[in-house]
Amino acid sequence: MKLQVGIISAIVVISMVNGDDCDCAKYGAIKRTTEDIIILMSSPPDLADTTSFVKDVENSSSILDKYKRDCLKSKIKKLQKKVKVAVSVVNDWASAGEPTKQLKRKMKSSLKKVLRLANSLLKGVDDELSTCDGEPVVPTTPEDTSEVLPGQPPNIIMVIFNSLGYTDVGFHNEYMMTPTLDRLAKSAVLLDNYYVQPRSSHTRANIMIGKSHFHTGQQGDINLAKAHCMPCDCMTVAERLREANYSTHLVGQWHLGFYTKYCLPQNRGFDTFFGTYGGNDMDHFEHITCRCSSNQIQDRECRLKWCGLDLHNTDGSPAWDAQGTYSTTLFKDKSVDIINTQPRNKPFFLVTSFTAPAGFRPPSVDEFEKMQTEKLKTTSGARTAYGGMVTAIDSAIQDIIDALKERGIQNNTVVIITNDRSGSDRTNIDNLSFSWPLRGSRPRYWEGGIWGLGIVTAPWIPGFKRSHTFY
Repeated sequence: MKLQVGIISAIVVISMVNGDDCDCAKYGAIKRTTEDIIILMSSPPDLADTTSFVKDVENSSSILDKYKRDCLKSKIKKLQKKVKVAVSVVNDWASAGEPTKQLKRKMKSSLKKVLRLANSLLKGVDDELSTCDGEPVVPTTPEDTSEVLPGQPPNIIMVIFNSLGYTDVGFHNEYMMTPTLDRLAKSAVLLDNYYVQPRSSHTRANIMIGKSHFHTGQQGDINLAKAHCMPCDCMTVAERLREANYSTHLVGQWHLGFYTKYCLPQNRGFDTFFGTYGGNDMDHFEHITCRCSSNQIQDRECRLKWCGLDLHNTDGSPAWDAQGTYSTTLFKDKSVDIINTQPRNKPFFLVTSFTAPAGFRPPSVDEFEKMQTEKLKTTSGARTAYGGMVTAIDSAIQDIIDALKERGIQNNTVVIITNDRSGSDRTNIDNLSFSWPLRGSRPRYWEGGIWGLGIVTAPWIPGFKRSHTFY
């Protein structure tokens, strides 16, 4: 059957995968080596002893290489990748003679990333060792030996940016760091005259049911106070694909209503769901949505009445254990886990809908120091953080493509990338998003408020730019 796919986007990252031949002794060796890396990375190296530092780090990385094939492959691979970057930065620092403040900051940031991944690997090892009594660890899931069938319909991955302005991408603005999108803009299908709606819920409904919001009674955004959702008598693309024997999954932002159970994504065609029911008014780390104004946000009475966790599992239960993890990382890891557990001989439809880069919260600024350049620097640091969140999603898109390659299903997968609306309406306040030279911003119908990012990529689709009008 021929599948006509609407515009959306995909971002994913490689999650932990247990091997088939990893026993207690191997886990013990990995733990000791990882602890050595953590000790090394806990403080910057002495300038006079960088050679010894680099040698010790590289030796530890090569030891991990012995076990990568059998144990926690993806976690070790990610750690080794960041170790390689850290070693390069340390060498640059040593050869600079008098290192600059920027280089010192870069090295500190690089060591911090290695530490984070090393601690993640250590936790994975400890989890495995907790079930280990000297006997080989039995994998919790058997290896998938199925293969893609001849003529099998393609997998479809759709990734959605939550608000993105015209000059929030590298191929329109040299100061934005989006290498993956820049490459795809040249090598994939780029819809150069593509438009979205000025409000999030409208675009999402267009994507899900293929109808304009004027035909579905949606004249405004769906928020916490509205007893309204996407019309239940309209069949969604997920329901259509499930009829075609696809497994269907939604990760991230829904924003199409939740006031009755019939409005929830679990009842609109998705086999699994992990994410937020509401819009972008939530914290990216604690996943708390709040209807208090900026003047009331610290008011205890208002927070008790109008704030709460908006992060849910398929059964509707709150995902309290996910608090503290940045939303892009959380949704990316969940998406990759879905990719890694899908049988190769059954097509799947995955929507990864990020809550970023909208919903900026000031405490997030320090997470994105690498975006601090004179061209992106503002008094509040908001533009810096916003740019960092865009870069994080761009990196995740590359990770999903890598995950598809590792899974061996890239040649039968379509990846579609879009935004749900254009740049922030706070442009003139703190320069969060930016749509210059287009006029206006969301939620208005000026060009700057309805510009859409439209990219479609698959190995069998030749890259070209389409300038016809798309909605």
